[in-house]
Amino acid sequence: MNWDASIAKDIDWMGLGMVLRDEQRIVVLAAYSKTFVGNLDVLTAKARAGLIALQVCKSLGFTKIHLEGNAQGVISAINSRHPDWSSIGMLVEDFKLKLQSLQQWQLSFVRREGNQAAHTLANLASRTFMNNMWLHGPPECIVGIVQREQVTPYALNLNQ
Repeated sequence: MNWDASIAKDIDWMGLGMVLRDEQRIVVLAAYSKTFVGNLDVLTAKARAGLIALQVCKSLGFTKIHLEGNAQGVISAINSRHPDWSSIGMLVEDFKLKLQSLQQWQLSFVRREGNQAAHTLANLASRTFMNNMWLHGPPECIVGIVQREQVTPYALNLNQ
């Protein structure tokens, strides 16, 4: 599952984008795009978006998830064994708690180039008020991006 957040400060909206694929990264199992009203800083927006994307995956019944995002600070904080006392600490600790209910999970940083589909959906949601879920294939606006992301390894594992 890839996720991202986008902020439109001029209109005080935040968009969340999520793309859930099969293990081979070929088939899009679900895509999700949602708008939130309010002006958050980038780190908080990305942490909140990741937490909501995780909740969407769990609500769809997935218990084994590999999460990828381009928010390196958020991912490092969640992967840390130490409590997070930063401005996003409560979101990070909530994220860790929700991960414990999964059968298996991995959280990896991915460069922006490998997170374009989720970013595109987040950007769309930050500019167009929406709450959309696609369950049988990706929306047309990310089909080409999804195909490019299938064949290029962008993930950098920060768990080590």
